[in-house]
Amino acid sequence: MKVGLVGCGTVAGYGHLPAIKSIKELELIALSDINEMRLKEYGERFGVKGLFTDYRDMLDSVELDLVTVSTSLNAHYEVVMECAKKGINVFCEKPLAENAEKGWQMVNAMKSAGKIFAVNFENRAKPYMRRIKNIIRSQELGRPMMMRFIYNWAGGRWAGKDRYERLMKEGMGPIVDCGVHYFDLVRWLSEDEFDTITADGIFMEGYENPDHAVALCRLKSGTLVVIDASWVYTHNSKDGTYLLRIDIECEKGIISYQMGPAPREVEFKYYGPNETIVEKSEEEEKPFITMYNDIIRSIKEGKLVDELASGEDGIKATEYAIMALEDALKKKRL
Repeated sequence: MKVGLVGCGTVAGYGHLPAIKSIKELELIALSDINEMRLKEYGERFGVKGLFTDYRDMLDSVELDLVTVSTSLNAHYEVVMECAKKGINVFCEKPLAENAEKGWQMVNAMKSAGKIFAVNFENRAKPYMRRIKNIIRSQELGRPMMMRFIYNWAGGRWAGKDRYERLMKEGMGPIVDCGVHYFDLVRWLSEDEFDTITADGIFMEGYENPDHAVALCRLKSGTLVVIDASWVYTHNSKDGTYLLRIDIECEKGIISYQMGPAPREVEFKYYGPNETIVEKSEEEEKPFITMYNDIIRSIKEGKLVDELASGEDGIKATEYAIMALEDALKKKRL
């Protein structure tokens, strides 16, 4: 399958492109980026000769089975809509769009084209997340009553000040740019929808959007959900750290998952009616290879496999995250 990528940024460099190059069934034949210097750098690094500063030229001149969209958020819409016109399968970065109207237009255009449209919610591809999903679906612990998601790290600071400021502004800060992962995980794990969303935030560094936000939500089934996303604490620690923690409190027991403080260090706990499980291990932090293999399978089968997030999943999670941001902004303290 012939693959082209639009947007030679940070995520493409450490995630998408190495994964594509490592899979025999995928052939990376074209790259596009408006930054000509970076485009040439990535072309040399990944052995790609088809380089385009305008993605439209790439779509017009190269026959592709799949386009990966890893541009900044504000360019997702136009690239996906052009791919829909050309009848090309798409794997798009999150958040899907700046607003619901654009997102649903993208979803409908890809649906009309009859092509695969997947969104990068990589947590769905992590082995422990799939294990937690199976436990909840089996109902061995009964119904989830409380779901808690905490994600505290340095944001995009490691990629430079300019990138961090773009994520705080265009990416709408941690509750949208990163929080969207957890709004999606809630939907995927619970197989439920949000009913109410309230949120509040802390504005520590003077940005328009909160650099720490907490959403308190209730699902249609009655389950309570807390999503806590921050970019402003752990980067000040001596050695640098981060914390990703998920707790699912069910009628008959508890599931707990924590990644960090060491990279890829995972602790999984299961407290059920008949057994207790405590495991410590290492887990692939960004399972791009798993996702691309799922995309290959989806294209072959002509439908998105269950493990992948669809365009519809992408915009629903984005809508919920934006609702939380908007509620937090209403309460902004001067």
